[in-house]
Amino acid sequence: MKNVSICVLLILCLQLLISCEKQRDRQQAQKTVESAGTEVVVNISGEHEDDREKEILNEKHQDLDVIAQNNTQRKIDNVSVVFGKHACTFGVLAAAASAGYIGWQLPVGTNAIVRWRDSAKSNREALVDFTSVYPKEVPGELTFSIGDTNSTVEFKKLNRK
Repeated sequence: MKNVSICVLLILCLQLLISCEKQRDRQQAQKTVESAGTEVVVNISGEHEDDREKEILNEKHQDLDVIAQNNTQRKIDNVSVVFGKHACTFGVLAAAASAGYIGWQLPVGTNAIVRWRDSAKSNREALVDFTSVYPKEVPGELTFSIGDTNSTVEFKKLNRK
C-alpha cells in the first residue's frame, strides 16, 4: 500500500511539472521586439493573429533562398531567421561565414526576426522588414547580414532555368 501511495504522489508531481513547463513555453513564445522605437509584438505560437497577418503568411512566393551572413569578427551560434511561425535555422557561423537554405517553401510574410548568440554568449535578435527589397513574384535570395548588434537584409534576383 505504501508503494502505491508513493507512485500516485510521483505521478501527481510529474503532472504538475509538465503543466508548469507548458505554461512557461507559452510565455516564452510571446516575444516582444523593439525596432526603431516602436514596439512590435510577434506571436510565434500563432495564437491571436489578425486576419491580415494570416493572409500575408499564406501568400505564395517564387523560388527563394534564405542566407545568413556573419559580418562580425567572431563566431556566432544559434543562428535562425524566423518568418512568423516558421524558423529557418543555421546553427554555428564562423566569422565572415555564411550559410544558406536553398528552396525555402514556407510562407515568409513581410518581416523576419533574426536571432543569434554572440561570442559573449548573449542572445541577440533583430526585427528586419524586407517589404521594400523583396518582390515575391521574383525568384531570388534574401541575405540576412548579422552585425554585432543588428541585422540587415538584401535581395538578389536569381536566374534559374
